[in-house]
Amino acid sequence: MNKIWKEYGLIALLIVVSVSGYLLFSENKENIMSYTLDVLGEKMVALASDDASRERISSLFDQFSDRVANDDIAPEQIEAVAANVLNLSTRGEAITAEEAETMLYMDYAETLPTPQSPDAEEAIALHKPKAPPSSEELIELTGRISEMFELAEVFQVQNAEAANHFHFNTDAEGIYVELDSEAGRVISEPSFLPMARDMEERKLVRWKEKLAKDREAAALLYNARREKLDRIRAERADSPERTERIKTLTHIQRLGALGVNVGPDSGAINMEVRLIVSEAMGDLEGMMEQIQTEISVSIDSARAASSNN
Repeated sequence: MNKIWKEYGLIALLIVVSVSGYLLFSENKENIMSYTLDVLGEKMVALASDDASRERISSLFDQFSDRVANDDIAPEQIEAVAANVLNLSTRGEAITAEEAETMLYMDYAETLPTPQSPDAEEAIALHKPKAPPSSEELIELTGRISEMFELAEVFQVQNAEAANHFHFNTDAEGIYVELDSEAGRVISEPSFLPMARDMEERKLVRWKEKLAKDREAAALLYNARREKLDRIRAERADSPERTERIKTLTHIQRLGALGVNVGPDSGAINMEVRLIVSEAMGDLEGMMEQIQTEISVSIDSARAASSNN
């Protein structure tokens, strides 16, 4: 009997230790992410274009933070949001609440439906992490983001030209910053180069030639697409769903022009935009053909009437 009670006692002790360990990890995990999310949220709210947008963006980010706490947001998505927020904040750009919502959930759905739709919720479920990140992974993630915050502070005090020579991005290894060969010339902060060299060794800094020219070319392309979508939305009477979809794609084009990374499915986005534009042009061509036919018929009728007279 004593042996049985000892075994039960050991099992009970293991359960207590396991539960205590889980609670301790949960508390540490919350503390690890809390500060990083607070800073990121403040930076995102500061991007608001007006007071109404500021209040709505704050609410949206609170919902995003709740999902992070529930392990409904993949760690790589947190870093993607951080990179995009830093790209906008270091350039002094402003966004609407709708654009902020697109940024928060941009990478979840392959076809990027609006976050309120059932399709987006399904996409979020599909991209839910298979297992919660370990405390070590969270420490590494928040460490990378914190260093990007620090580097962004250096960038933010520079002249406008400097913004063309750096860009925050993410890949399978996490968040990093791209720099080109001109960055050292235009960024005058004394701590910049030593910091960049140290971060380069850890792959947090990547050098990319002609970064400024590439970013300028990308902005021109995004703006051209946005203008086409704006015209289509303004000139064509279409279904509410189609209009909302074009509106979402317009947001994405504007964000891309401002420096936001529009996600790994950008090829699908570009294809969809081209399809919408080509369909619109096809409709326009059909209308023009119909008008020309009507004009020809009118002219022929007028000539026939004149001959009869």
